Amino acid sequence: MRVKYQLLWQEDVVSVYFERVHPNIPIIQKQRYFDMVEQQSPSKSQLCLQLAVQATATTSTAQMLRSSDSLYAETCAALEQVEINGPIGRARGVPVELEYIQALLLVVYYEALRMPQDRYILTAGRAFRLIQISRLHEIDAEPHRGSVRAGLCSRRGAERRTFWAAYFFDRIFSIRHELPHTLHEQVPFPDTHTAPSPRDQFQDGKPVRMPFLSEVMSTLVTAILPVFAECVVLATLRGRYMNIRSASPSNAVDFCAKLQ
Repeated sequence: MRVKYQLLWQEDVVSVYFERVHPNIPIIQKQRYFDMVEQQSPSKSQLCLQLAVQATATTSTAQMLRSSDSLYAETCAALEQVEINGPIGRARGVPVELEYIQALLLVVYYEALRMPQDRYILTAGRAFRLIQISRLHEIDAEPHRGSVRAGLCSRRGAERRTFWAAYFFDRIFSIRHELPHTLHEQVPFPDTHTAPSPRDQFQDGKPVRMPFLSEVMSTLVTAILPVFAECVVLATLRGRYMNIRSASPSNAVDFCAKLQ
């Protein structure tokens, strides 16, 4: 009876996650996630992601809030065990699992809501470095971009959205706390990463030809972009403004005038 209750509770939590948390950090493709949950022997990184989904979901509903602290602690402990028992990263010869990075970003989201500033900035820094190590910022630099096999489309979309979520966090935290960027726009930009695809196509695992960030920024035509891509563009513009203002306040005024 207890096992059945736990399964029902977990189903409710996942439902809450996709309803209330996912729109704010849309990095998980539902079918990939459900396939992962049904695996008989998921990896430790996949278990971390499941815990992170539950922890963030419980912060968004009063009925589940009392479970959030314990789930957060369990998630952090699981992430730490993966690091300790590693190896993690190409520096030690093993690629970083996407689910591990996604779990870290969900922890960043949780900490930004409920923890002091220093906590989530440090966690975000770990996630940003792992993204660089795993080369998620270069997945669209490959010659076969646009001809990804159907079986890889869902994963490629999740990788792309995971990068852009980290990029968005990087810009927002830099603006809020006046910190330098970690994921820079020009290196290895401008032509190594396309904008995130529309929500429905991402969830359905359908390939969509999206423009590079440089293409969008050169025209600033955002009317045809999905919401997530618009957020990336706005965060990029704000990041550019902050950089220009710190170097020359007068140039920042000119920058704003050009946007009008």
